[in-house]
Amino acid sequence: MLRMTKLTVLLLLMAGCGGADGPATYPVEGRVTYKGAPVADATVSFVPVSGRPANGTTDADGNFSLTTFDPGDGALEGEHQVIVMKYEPAQPNDPYAERKSLLPAKYGDIKTTPLKQTVSTGGNTSITIELTD
Repeated sequence: MLRMTKLTVLLLLMAGCGGADGPATYPVEGRVTYKGAPVADATVSFVPVSGRPANGTTDADGNFSLTTFDPGDGALEGEHQVIVMKYEPAQPNDPYAERKSLLPAKYGDIKTTPLKQTVSTGGNTSITIELTD
């Protein structure tokens, strides 16, 4: 009986991790440019005041869509600080070597990013994030 109770508790905990029972998310898609050119292979994070951040990776044209719990589900409603990071590729002969940021450092730190976005219940599907020096 104890084994069945542990299994039931585990299943209930797993069911509460996002998805239909978790907080509502809203679609967020957009494009990242730097000096007017699309930024490929950058990580975009929307960090809310409280709750789970949403993340995405830009494609060759700088386009991204965010994921919080399930692929492409978007972000939580509310104000978010936005972080955008892109680093030079790791060196095959030294994967632990420090990698140089290919974007201004201010965009890759929660304490210094000037970027903010509000996610609304209708979602945000045409965000443009223009990075400058």
